[in-house]
Amino acid sequence: MAISGSSSCLATTARASGRRKRAGVASSPRQRSGGARLRVMAYGLDTALNGADAFETCEAVADRLGQRALVGKRVLITGATSGIGKQTAQTLAALGADVLITSRIASQAEECARELGVQAVPQDLDLSSQASVRAFVAEAGADVGALDVVIANAGVGFVPGKLKTAQGLDLAFGVNHLGHFTLLQGLMSSVMAAPPGRRIVVVASEAHRSIEGEFGLGELEALEGMEHRIKSYAYSKLCNLLYAAELRRRLSSDNVGVYAFCPGVADTGLKRYLPQTDENRALFDKMYSKESNPAAKTINEAAATAVHLAGAPLDELGDRLYWTNCRPLEPSASALDEGLAKQLWELSEQWQANAH
Repeated sequence: MAISGSSSCLATTARASGRRKRAGVASSPRQRSGGARLRVMAYGLDTALNGADAFETCEAVADRLGQRALVGKRVLITGATSGIGKQTAQTLAALGADVLITSRIASQAEECARELGVQAVPQDLDLSSQASVRAFVAEAGADVGALDVVIANAGVGFVPGKLKTAQGLDLAFGVNHLGHFTLLQGLMSSVMAAPPGRRIVVVASEAHRSIEGEFGLGELEALEGMEHRIKSYAYSKLCNLLYAAELRRRLSSDNVGVYAFCPGVADTGLKRYLPQTDENRALFDKMYSKESNPAAKTINEAAATAVHLAGAPLDELGDRLYWTNCRPLEPSASALDEGLAKQLWELSEQWQANAH
C-alpha cells in the first residue's frame, strides 16, 4: 500500500525548535545546496555529544566489561557483514557471545561468519520486503533459540525518492523502521525465552533532530533531490527512536531492556546511494577524516556504544533510552512524544496488514 498523502502519514509536532542549532541542521533546508546540507548535518552530529575527545573504542569497552562478559549469551545482529555491525559482531564474539548475523543475501552472511568465527542465519533477510521478513521469521525464527540480545543494525541512507519498498513506501523508512518492526515482532518469543538481562538495541542517529514541525511520509513524498535523501534518512531515524520508546513501554513489566544509540559520523557505506560526483567524494573524504572533522569516528569507535549496550548490566544502563559515545543523551522532544510513538506503532501494524 503506497502512503503518499499527509492524512495517511505520521506527522510530528516538535516542542523544541530551539534544538535546531544543537542538532547542527539548517532550519530552512531549501536555502542550502545539497552538499551544504550534508556537511552541516554530518559535522553537527557529535559536536554537542560529550566532546570529540570522548570517543571510546570497542577494546576499551571490552576491557571495562570483562573479557568473557558475554559467555553464554546469544546475540543476533542484522546487517552485520560490514561496517558497525561487523565490528560489533567481532567484538561481542571475542567477549564470549554466541553471535548470529543476518544479511539481505544469506550467502554473504555465511561468508562473513566464516571470517569472524561466528554463525550466520542461512536465510535471506531483505528488510525492504515484508514478505522476506515474514519468511525469515517463519523459516529461521524457531532455530535461533533464546536471544539475549538483538541489535537492529541494518540500514540504508540518502536513498533517492524513486527507490521504494514492495509496498511503495520510502525505502529508508521501510528498511530502517518497518522491516525491523516486523522482524522484532516475529522474534519476540525468542527474546522472551532468554533469562533476565535480555535486551534490544536499535541503531538511531542524531539526524533525527532535523525533523521538526508537521512532517510525515506525505511531506517526504513532496521533496526532491538531495533534500529528500537527507530528510528520508532523518525521518527513519526519528521513527527508530519512537519505536524504541514505545517498545520499552510495552515491555516494561517483562524485564527487557530497550535502548537506541547514535554511532556518530563514520564511513559505514550509507553514502553508496549518493551520486558519485567529485563534489560528493571530496565532501565525504573531509567528513570522515579526523584531521578535517573532529566529529569523525573510525568504525571501531562507532561500534563501541553498541558493544556497551549489549554487554553492560541492565541496572548499570538504567532507564536512559538514547545513547552515544557510551553515555546517555536526551533525544529530541518529538522522539519522546508518547502520542507520536503510539501513532507510529498503530500505523506500522496497518502497513504490516496491507503488505503484499
